Amino acid sequence: MLDRIAPYILLISRMMLALLFMKAGWGKIVGYAQTQSYMEAMGIVGSVLPLVILLELGGGLAILVGCFTRTLSLTLAGFSVISGSSFILTFTIVGKQYT
Repeated sequence: MLDRIAPYILLISRMMLALLFMKAGWGKIVGYAQTQSYMEAMGIVGSVLPLVILLELGGGLAILVGCFTRTLSLTLAGFSVISGSSFILTFTIVGKQYT
């Protein structure tokens, strides 16, 4: 039974992953100035924002249609770890914030 539905589960999973990244990329386009200023406030050069948008939108679209899925999945996973550690993981010790 699982052998019959496995391709459909993989397709739905790939679609959900692609839509997650494509939605994030589209949000960066819609709020370009705010995203760029937030990146600069966190110490990241705002000029890399077009590359981030290209990676999220282009990578998401390529995964959605099934092109270079393994390579792009690993690239997007690495991107997620780097962006998560840059933007989400902030450490606060005695009122001082460290990134």
